Amino acid sequence: MAGVSRLPLPDNSVDTIITNNTIYFWPEPLADAQELLRVLRPKGKMVCGYRTKEEMERYPFVSRNLDIFKNRYADKEVEQLFVHAGFSDISIKVEPSSLANSHVAVALK
Repeated sequence: MAGVSRLPLPDNSVDTIITNNTIYFWPEPLADAQELLRVLRPKGKMVCGYRTKEEMERYPFVSRNLDIFKNRYADKEVEQLFVHAGFSDISIKVEPSSLANSHVAVALK
């Protein structure tokens, strides 16, 4: 078992990374995004699902556990995180829902 901060994978070894609702828990978001980039092959794709900070703040379990959910992002902040990490062709897609919108960032190496 490994965390996002130190993946036990060689450089350029993964075609696609899919992560859903984990970005809030990354210990060092920029370094962790760079770690994901490290293991992606050239032209590899990273798909990251999340809820925006505005949506997360509506959940009582989040407001009671802000120390756990310390990393909450607006769409632009997710985009900038991946830009600064070195990803390219970043797009954010939003799937509307009556409960909570699903946001998905797609980025390439």
